[in-house]
Amino acid sequence: MEAYTATVLVVSIGLQLVAAVMALRLIRLSLGSGTAWILLASAMVLMASRRIVTMVGLVRPGVEQVVRGPVAETTALVVAILMVMGVGRIPAIFRQRDELIQQARALAEANRLQAVRLRTILDNLVDAVIVSDAQGMVALANPAARRLFGLPDNDTTAQPLGDFIGPYRIRNPDGSAVVYEELPLARALAGEVVIDADTIQHRPTDGRDIHARNAAAPIRDEAGRIVGAVAVSRDVTEQMEFERLKDQFVGVAAHELKTPVAIMKGYAQALMRTDQTMSADVTRRLAAIDRGADRIERIVEDLLMVSELGVRQLAMRVEPVDLAAIVGEALTTVSPRAPRHSLKLLTTMPAVVSGDRERLRQTMIRLLDNAVKFSPQGGDVEIAITVDAGEAVVSVKDHGVGIAEDRQARIFDRFYRAHTDTPYDCGGMGVGLYLAKKVVTQLGGRVGFESEPGRGSAFWFSLPVQAETQRGKGAAGRR
Repeated sequence: MEAYTATVLVVSIGLQLVAAVMALRLIRLSLGSGTAWILLASAMVLMASRRIVTMVGLVRPGVEQVVRGPVAETTALVVAILMVMGVGRIPAIFRQRDELIQQARALAEANRLQAVRLRTILDNLVDAVIVSDAQGMVALANPAARRLFGLPDNDTTAQPLGDFIGPYRIRNPDGSAVVYEELPLARALAGEVVIDADTIQHRPTDGRDIHARNAAAPIRDEAGRIVGAVAVSRDVTEQMEFERLKDQFVGVAAHELKTPVAIMKGYAQALMRTDQTMSADVTRRLAAIDRGADRIERIVEDLLMVSELGVRQLAMRVEPVDLAAIVGEALTTVSPRAPRHSLKLLTTMPAVVSGDRERLRQTMIRLLDNAVKFSPQGGDVEIAITVDAGEAVVSVKDHGVGIAEDRQARIFDRFYRAHTDTPYDCGGMGVGLYLAKKVVTQLGGRVGFESEPGRGSAFWFSLPVQAETQRGKGAAGRR
């Protein structure tokens, strides 16, 4: 019976050793997978332990039969089991188990601290942060988002993004309603990275309209699949109100200047036409007054356009326009003001577009004035009109000072002057190129430029040509 008891003990120890090895392996595999996997591994080990207890009961009858045999055979069996099971390694295995448990606890604590840090950052951000899952359900909204949009204090997670459009009256800056697909988060869920998308929404808490500037991006897993999206929003209501007041002031100031400038210009021209007794010196001074009045008048017109763009799109009288005729009129206007330059129309093709004749003439004059102004040494200014791929392209190239690379990105910004604080600062308000781009883009066209410091610049704009131009081009090609 002593041999029997010993053998049963050996088998029991061996089976417990198997359970310990299984536990260690499961814990080792789960260490890098987070707390949830550790809990799962523990549950699996518990189930395995219960199975081992059952196995001990099943093994007992077999062991009884073995120990009834010769003592030598029983002893050999015990030794073999001990060698296979490695009873001598049990202390080392349990030490390794303790180390792995400590590592798991340290990893869990590190994860907890990381979550606390991230939550603290989100809770104290000035900008609003909203996160959605892949199905478009709100998963997180930080306190700044609740304050900015007037979200209720209770949990707003697990609500569809579309539910926020109606109650919060989300609109585009022009007042048109935003549909679900236009929401920054919805665009990010579709794979788009959104930058500086402005929206207006009603805030229920105080009844105000809030102007928000939004950015959004998709959240992807390691395989590149979109698993959610995050949006960051900033309150720009005060900034937009300041811009509105500034535009309003500019408009009022321009209107107030327009009348006295017209009077001054009218009297100067009247005197030059009617009084033949004036000396050459007086006539020259009156001509200078007339030129100054012309310049002020152009500035006033630009300011009025800037003011109009601040509140709505430009009023346009769209009709078929021959670009060659527009370019010719602009050359006639600018050439007398540029005696040191040779304005050359190098290439011209028939090009009829839909546009506002006066607005396009002003745009062409602005491009020519810009080329003359920034080629102070004089020289050629080359103009070309070409038609390609359904577009009419007008280009103006000078051989002047060019634009520094670090200043090219903002060249079409309002009130931006690329040559400020340089020897080539020619004054002006920095709105000519801004207005040119606004006119062309409102007509469905494009604007661009190429520039090399010290070698000059080439500005161009393109507009879709009318069908008559396309047919005319085809007929010319057949001839």
